[in-house]
Amino acid sequence: MLRAEPYPIELLLLYESNPIYSEPAGRRWAEAIERVPFVVSFSRLPDESVLWADLVLPDCCWLQRWELVEPAELAGSPAVALRRPALNSEAGTKPAADVILALAKQLGGLLSRSMPWSDGKAAILAGLNAATGAGESVEAVRAGPRNEWATGTLAAELSIAERLVGGPGWWAGTRGYEQWSLALRRPGGKFLFLPPGAAAGAGAARRSASLAEFAGDPAEYPLLLLPYRPAGHVDGVRYLTLLREQPVGPVPGLSWYGPAELAPADASQLGLANGDWVSIESPAGQVERPVRVLEGVRPGTVRLPVGFGPWPPSPNEPGNAAEHLLLPVADRATGLLTWNCVRVRLKQVSGKGRLLQG
Repeated sequence: MLRAEPYPIELLLLYESNPIYSEPAGRRWAEAIERVPFVVSFSRLPDESVLWADLVLPDCCWLQRWELVEPAELAGSPAVALRRPALNSEAGTKPAADVILALAKQLGGLLSRSMPWSDGKAAILAGLNAATGAGESVEAVRAGPRNEWATGTLAAELSIAERLVGGPGWWAGTRGYEQWSLALRRPGGKFLFLPPGAAAGAGAARRSASLAEFAGDPAEYPLLLLPYRPAGHVDGVRYLTLLREQPVGPVPGLSWYGPAELAPADASQLGLANGDWVSIESPAGQVERPVRVLEGVRPGTVRLPVGFGPWPPSPNEPGNAAEHLLLPVADRATGLLTWNCVRVRLKQVSGKGRLLQG
């Protein structure tokens, strides 16, 4: 986006996405979004990326819309289920799928012909029938090599989508518990934790791709930063704004300052106690936070909850505290940006008093 390659982006739609907060290089995301002429957010909650949007069209929550759900494969068989609205939509909200389909209809042409459905529900049901075989009988589904169906008293003429509306679900095949030969089909029956491209390389390349890399000289930055998302985080991309503006348990003030969490041994070695202020410094930058000493923190690390701080954030601090410390380092094997990749050091800040009493 910043380089406008392979072409400049003219429209950005943010659905269940808050990159300024959720990505390591949040400030760079803010710069990139500012360059897009028109930005639309479908966020249901106020978040950092919403502040950079030109138009906000709040989506319905998951209790208010039709949705295709893929449950976790606890029994070893891929499955799908259909979620139906349990609550009426609130005024001013609309399913994002309905908005996209209405826009496609207005634009016309190939886009309209490729997305002919009236709303998100119709698109989901049509896709289900196309993928699983519309009009298959219950007997045919039961007897098929891939599909099995718990039907109860459902009529045989119902389509797969209609069975999902009135029944428990649809799944592909049946696997016995712990039949590892079906899941682990590689020679030797072992998991492979590298993508195919890395696995095909030479042994040295594979070993190099599998080693963790950290920014910062260990001699200069002896601690590893572990940013994490606290309980107020929602949907994997945002957090509840109201929660971060309230006191955290018995500790007043922590809603504004996510504390630097240290193991007792590290705190003792550095001469720090609960409530002392420290400067957390990395090769990328520094932030100041109070210390919180916790037994559960691994020695040699600094845990830092993300998403705290005044609301709304200032233009100079668009993301979270951790993003001032992180570098956009990509994992060699996957190409994904990594969070736990930066070493830091702590320096006590004098003159600020003690926020916590330990």
